[in-house]
Amino acid sequence: MQVITLMSAKGGVGKTTLAGNIAHGLHRRGYRTLAVDLDPQNALRLHLGMDVADAAGFVREGLSRNVLFTSPHGVYFAPFGDVQGEDLALFETFLAENPDWLAKSVTALEPLGFDYVILDTPPGPNVYLNQALATTSMALMVVLADAASYATVPQAFELIEKHARPNPRYRESFVVINQQPINGRLGHQVRNALANDREIPLAPVTVHRDARVGMAMAYQQPVVQYAPSAMVSLDIEYLVDWLVDQTQA
Repeated sequence: MQVITLMSAKGGVGKTTLAGNIAHGLHRRGYRTLAVDLDPQNALRLHLGMDVADAAGFVREGLSRNVLFTSPHGVYFAPFGDVQGEDLALFETFLAENPDWLAKSVTALEPLGFDYVILDTPPGPNVYLNQALATTSMALMVVLADAASYATVPQAFELIEKHARPNPRYRESFVVINQQPINGRLGHQVRNALANDREIPLAPVTVHRDARVGMAMAYQQPVVQYAPSAMVSLDIEYLVDWLVDQTQA
């Protein structure tokens, strides 16, 4: 079972959108896939066809087969749940005191035969990311092609070294550029800087910006299903194929 964590230093980079589309792409390739929403925003469900009024989630019910939702798109899904205030603070304290909780929960799901588990985490350093990195096989650092994102990469890899490297399941991590403008000098300059930095492992595919990503979300569909011939969909398909090659080698 391969566990892939999507992480970012800041919000608004399209990390959750990528998580949902990657999970969908893996399922379409015949892999039994589970997506786990570790972000208190509870937004991954919007990409996987879950009723927005459904407040269920693993925070209150535990991460087990009983909490898994079957997406209309074929992906198994564990929503975070609608949790706020004191209940959320108590859960975060629990995670801080039990750093191996997620690793144990994911291991307990292995009899269900998942080939891939996709973990979507909140932006920035936090207890959810720490739990994910301690469980993951691969981390994908999602960034924009801008100077601010470029500056956050070293700190992100420090977190990976601290929390993922001791994890026996861990293999490698990569930076993925998302929402790359088709035109725009600065974006291409930043991409070239990332590509030329030998200390930054850059994924060999850039996901381009496309308004149809938002339209697909409005229809609660993966963009690869909503607009299969769009450049962004082709980028994601390439990314998924590359991930399979990396994790099945």
